[in-house]
Amino acid sequence: MISIVNGLPLKIGGNTSRLIEVYAPYRIRSNLPGNGIHPLERQNTAGPSRVPGNGRNLMLSRLNTTNPWLAFVLTSVVLVGCQPGQTTVDPGEPAADQLTGKEILSEVFRQYQAAETYTDRALLYLNYRIDGRLVQEPQPWSVSWSRKDGLSTRLFNSQVQFDGQLMSCFVFDIESANLDDQQWVMRTADSAEIDRLLADPIGQHFMCGYSELPLDETEKSLAACLVPPALRLCGGSQSNSWLTSDSSIERLADQMLDGIPCYVVQIASPQGNYELYVNQQTGLIEQLNLPFHFLDQRVLSADEIEEIQLFARFHDAQLNAAAEPGAFEVKRREQAKVVSQFVTIPERFPSPWIGKKLPPLELQKTDGTNWSHSDLSGQTIALCWFANDTDTLKQFVQLAGETPKPGQSFFAIYSDGELNTPGDPSSGLSPELQSRLPDSPPGPQWLYDPQLSTTVQLKLSTVPAVMIIGPAGQLQYVQGMSEPDWPTQLQAAMRRIEQGEDVAAEMRREYENYRQQYDDQLAANDPGELFAGPGDEAAATEVAPPRVRFQKQWESGTLTSGGNLDSQQEQLYVLDGFQTIVVLDSNGQTATANMPLKLPESHGVNRLRSMTTRDGQQWFAGFSMLGRTVFLFDPTWQTVYQYPPTGTPHDGISDVQLVDTGSGQPELQVAFVGQQGIHQVDTTTGEAMVLSRQPTRSLTAGPQNLYVSGDELRRLKDGSTVDQAYQYRVVTGDSRIRVALGKNQGNRWNLVAFGPTGQRLWERPVGPQDFATDLENVSLSPGQNWLAIADAKGQVELIDFSGQQLGEHRFDQPIHGINWLNDPAGNHLAVSFADHVELWQIEPAPIHSVSGEWSAPNK
Repeated sequence: MISIVNGLPLKIGGNTSRLIEVYAPYRIRSNLPGNGIHPLERQNTAGPSRVPGNGRNLMLSRLNTTNPWLAFVLTSVVLVGCQPGQTTVDPGEPAADQLTGKEILSEVFRQYQAAETYTDRALLYLNYRIDGRLVQEPQPWSVSWSRKDGLSTRLFNSQVQFDGQLMSCFVFDIESANLDDQQWVMRTADSAEIDRLLADPIGQHFMCGYSELPLDETEKSLAACLVPPALRLCGGSQSNSWLTSDSSIERLADQMLDGIPCYVVQIASPQGNYELYVNQQTGLIEQLNLPFHFLDQRVLSADEIEEIQLFARFHDAQLNAAAEPGAFEVKRREQAKVVSQFVTIPERFPSPWIGKKLPPLELQKTDGTNWSHSDLSGQTIALCWFANDTDTLKQFVQLAGETPKPGQSFFAIYSDGELNTPGDPSSGLSPELQSRLPDSPPGPQWLYDPQLSTTVQLKLSTVPAVMIIGPAGQLQYVQGMSEPDWPTQLQAAMRRIEQGEDVAAEMRREYENYRQQYDDQLAANDPGELFAGPGDEAAATEVAPPRVRFQKQWESGTLTSGGNLDSQQEQLYVLDGFQTIVVLDSNGQTATANMPLKLPESHGVNRLRSMTTRDGQQWFAGFSMLGRTVFLFDPTWQTVYQYPPTGTPHDGISDVQLVDTGSGQPELQVAFVGQQGIHQVDTTTGEAMVLSRQPTRSLTAGPQNLYVSGDELRRLKDGSTVDQAYQYRVVTGDSRIRVALGKNQGNRWNLVAFGPTGQRLWERPVGPQDFATDLENVSLSPGQNWLAIADAKGQVELIDFSGQQLGEHRFDQPIHGINWLNDPAGNHLAVSFADHVELWQIEPAPIHSVSGEWSAPNK
């Protein structure tokens, strides 16, 4: 959930992260009975100690009668180099010992890839001892696959079904109410399209164990290694890159696994060593030991945890067995919200008491007497629920220990009874609590919340959290403390509340907007009536050949948090976070500048506007969607003006445009989501003129400005309606063309084009857009009559000014910004992601070219 304090986005709720005790990592589940597992036979570490074995093949005596797979391997080995008429070597015991790891692995590949079906009841196990007690945590990891009929998996909390026409994924998760009953569905004829799910951040989270195992959450690139190898061996997925890498492959000593003799093949990878236990009778993989690199370092380094194992057992693995009836059937689940991309579910509102006068709170002082916030009427009160989080507690103590300001009070609240034992009489704190504090004297007062009764009373959605009670006794602000800059946000919120601003009303308004954005995303990601069958209209649509080619030119260095970007004079200006600009030159290999913006405390920007005025000077504007302030930057990115003045009450900024009046320094057009409407501001004198009093969502630049108010598209000149056929959300353009994004009654997104005076030119469906992020979807090419539009799936579509699609390109990760490079030498589209920027050259394909002046097509 995003809220705004002085223009800087911050989290006001946050999914309550699991409280992970190192002593009991994540969820400890009941051991499944039996399973034939010898959980702690040995420790899976680099250079492990192994169970002694003589490496002998115990099944060779039955080679020609019961082990055709091994017979094939040995025969293929001993016949190498034999000429006609030569006597072959008898495939006896020495030949089996001569098999290399690569030869065994190669035959495993051949067998799986030649199979018509595969099925297992696999489980992935995390085993360990904690204080000497054995704990086993099994997770579903099963695969059923048919070359002809489809695919079915149960991976951790996710279930994937593929019936040869549709692929579906559903998440079983109590904490998220089954991901709000979202059902991911796509039309495909290829089981390898499961990779699309693995690239979906939410699908990846649930399919690859991040929701259930103590994995290193920073290593998202390893996700494809945590899916069963059968998906690659049988279905052609690109997961498990370690299986097909050029890494070292070594055969280790043979092992007995539940009475089954197994070859053991070790595959080295950058993440560590994988070990495959291959059944010597069937050639199937019986067990896979995974490296510890996947696990959270806090778990690995805990003294209380020993003998960790992370491995999979492929119970009842079979090739070429008949699948169970209906195993691959795809059905629409009851009450499911069908989506083409999983949508982040809305977090709960931090507390239903926000904006209301609080009842008496059941809190105690350290002397055992009751505490009442009503005794501090007229003051601004900050309270911190710190649970057992020492770091956030220290930050709050330091914050409260700074020079106190009149009318402010700080309280730290704990609920652990052990911390409430009598301690130092001067502070009333227990020795354990004092040991958690900084050396400086504690700044806040201390309150005790027995049995978390007040936490329950306030229905706080997350702990640790801070909240602010205003001078009138209303709960004005609640924020989780997961964000690193929460102290700055708390101070900014306290200042605004003391200045009389209704922060609570803003939080409620933004939460309602957030919920609406979620509903819009669900509607935008609805892939239509996919369950209608292959003969429906969507399936029958013919795809036109591409008219342009996308060719990647370069990739920038690493960004911290890439966002929207702009372009001027062959340079790209990329937002990296909310307060830093990275300038990339036309080759993009290195940043020519990495400049922190000089903004007031707790301010930030997530959208950029630029202009070159008549005198050749570059100017930039930065603002945050629903933020408090827009900033005007000169050519060196120094802040020269900001609007509106600090403390001015308004409902949030929605859009900003620059206007060249010929005076040298541009004016600002600032649109607000509330009744403030649209203002035009002289940035040299500070004089502001109100152009409209209508709440505004989006605003175009240039003459004959158009804007979105409510669901309608209007002219700025007189407020008259241009178009109301759609529920419009975005409008952009220049003197050549205006384009608007809107939804029809069926919740389908459409791109509608208008001429310079507002006449409708054409419309075409586009899909699914994403307005819950800061991504600005549409960018117009300065050198061609083209526009690029990015959607929620990470796809960019290129459309010419007559409404014809020129081509498209799908990226394998979410897009954070798109913009054309202002380069007269070529057509280059820049695309930013979370950690880098890519530049793509767009060249007309031989069958079609687009250039020159554009005019509306004849009707």
